Amino acid sequence: MDVHSLLVMVTLAIVVGTAGYTLADKLRIPAIVVLLLLGLLVGPEVLNLVNPAALGDGLRVLVSIAVAIIVFEGGMLLDFDQMRAASPPIRNLMTIGVIVSVSGGTLAAGLLAGLPLPLAALYGALMCVTGPTVVTPLLKRANVNRRLQTILQSEAVLVDAIGAVLAVVVLEFLLDAAGAPLTQALADLLVRLGAGVAVGLIGGYAVVRVLRALGNLEAGTVRLASLGGALAVYALAEVLQPEAGIAAVALAGIVVGNLDIPYADQIHRFKGDLTNLGIALLFILLAAGLRFETLAALGIGGVLAVTAMMLLVRPASVFASMVGTNVPRREQLYIAALGPRGVVAASVATFAGLELAAHGFPNSDLFIGLVFMTIIGTVVIQGLYAKPLAQRLGVRLMQVIIVSADAIARELAARLIAKDYTVSLIDSDEATVAKARADGLNVTLGDGTDPADLSRAGLNRLNRPVIFVAATSSDRTNLLACQVAIQQFGVKDVVARVNSPSNLDNFTALGIRVVSPVVSTAMLLDNLISSSSTMELLTGQSHEQEIYEAVLQNQALANKPLKDWALGDALVILVRRNGQLLAPHGNTTMKTGDVLTLIGKAGERETTRQMIEGI
Repeated sequence: MDVHSLLVMVTLAIVVGTAGYTLADKLRIPAIVVLLLLGLLVGPEVLNLVNPAALGDGLRVLVSIAVAIIVFEGGMLLDFDQMRAASPPIRNLMTIGVIVSVSGGTLAAGLLAGLPLPLAALYGALMCVTGPTVVTPLLKRANVNRRLQTILQSEAVLVDAIGAVLAVVVLEFLLDAAGAPLTQALADLLVRLGAGVAVGLIGGYAVVRVLRALGNLEAGTVRLASLGGALAVYALAEVLQPEAGIAAVALAGIVVGNLDIPYADQIHRFKGDLTNLGIALLFILLAAGLRFETLAALGIGGVLAVTAMMLLVRPASVFASMVGTNVPRREQLYIAALGPRGVVAASVATFAGLELAAHGFPNSDLFIGLVFMTIIGTVVIQGLYAKPLAQRLGVRLMQVIIVSADAIARELAARLIAKDYTVSLIDSDEATVAKARADGLNVTLGDGTDPADLSRAGLNRLNRPVIFVAATSSDRTNLLACQVAIQQFGVKDVVARVNSPSNLDNFTALGIRVVSPVVSTAMLLDNLISSSSTMELLTGQSHEQEIYEAVLQNQALANKPLKDWALGDALVILVRRNGQLLAPHGNTTMKTGDVLTLIGKAGERETTRQMIEGI
């Protein structure tokens, strides 16, 4: 194929890829599902418009550069403080989880899909990865809590690096005609990972120093410098140790993303756009190279192998990794159910397939076919149930939009964030917005009654549950903001601060939940005088105590009196049943579906809630 034809083909792949992203966004389905289907459509098997084999070694170059940018951007998304808080499960997934995944994947490929043992071992080594390119979009759609986001994204970025290096080491071991000893293969693995970690940490700090030195230049220059720095880290690691580049850029991305750099927001957006472009190009090219006859040759055995990876191997690796950690059972179940494979698996498999074919290794096409069957199966199936499963397990993160960034709104935001809500504020006063940003809050400068500004603040994301709070000092502004949220964005849960008691009826007539500072303050003062101990507890003056809710789903507790529950220090103070409020006592028998309000020690909230909800 001549140069002009290659140029047209690659350009077409980019155009089709970007169109696939747009279509996926409109259909609200994972982009990679659409990209895989479009890649097959434009490939030699159907329309024959894109033939990646014509690129020769150029395909490997394109894949390597795109993967470097994608993994670097994935590393930048990880918050080091949150990773440190969740370090035991992350560490275990990188060690115990990898061992179980490699072993289970090898067995599934060999026993079920019928791959020869060498290729089954290569498949197992590569299938320990998941991938930020698919995990991150699924988590955004599912809107899971921060701990789950941190664990799954950290696993995707860090285990991708381990899996890529491990797969290449296994590949070289298979292609070594002299049959290098296993100890040598393990030594190669450690050397490459060590080189990647060292180059990544040193290179990441070097990139930060360079970006800070360029801080007085235009944002566009600094953005390009960040891109050049990421590719420089990748190239240096590859020069020192082939296939160490992925580990290097992953670590460098984490370093850069967690240190102060100029134009950080713009760099994140810039890298995000490049990542999406890279994913679009890669999946079109890689899927275009897939052959239907290869998938057909795998037959039911391939389907069973992919099913085993999702239903047996992934849960086994996760549950083994969670032993001794404080991750709640419901979150363990979600992690076990979510392990889609992404672009690193596809790119390394393509590279490995080319090397195997070049060395005359039989059945290399079956290996590639099983990898892509796994990618398609995990992405499509898990992409469909990621959101409803998160809702069923109760691990979703509630989003709250607050119109106002004054002292009351900032205090409310801080309290909600501590309870794992996603909070966005919007205010038209620049000084107030500056104070909120100084507190580390997510705040937008804009008009809380303007649909466009509310959309910028996040109110257009109706794929997640939203609570809208209008908390300004103006009743007129609050009422108008609530009307916009209800009528134009379809928000069901709306709360408003009503400053003048005479305006309460105007809000309640629209179904808005209200709080009047005047009335509430008088009531609190009245009760603090007459019932001081109780009110200090209920108003949160005791920092060791916390008020929370749980829904009774544990059948072992249903139809039993509260006195037999063994709740420890927790106390059930209110029960909501079929819309009615009940004041419980020791002999009160609870029913499935009852919503219980409890007071107890803050550190025991999750344990008590899990016991009541039976998870």
